[in-house]
Amino acid sequence: MTISQQVLLTDLQSRVAAVRDEIVAVRRDLHAHPELGWHEVRTTELIRKRLVAAGLSPQVLPTGTGLICD
Repeated sequence: MTISQQVLLTDLQSRVAAVRDEIVAVRRDLHAHPELGWHEVRTTELIRKRLVAAGLSPQVLPTGTGLICD
């Protein structure tokens, strides 16, 4: 592994470690509130809010479940 690759790997590991607990909490929350296919309203809203908080502009699909974000 080159020095550049090692620097990138170390940076990536640091970024992942910084959000690990948050990601685990979201996964646990989603699994604690399962939704049947095409009825994922709560899941869609959770993801929409997180994307908005990240400064993005997600658009919920007309069905109310699922979204797109550029």
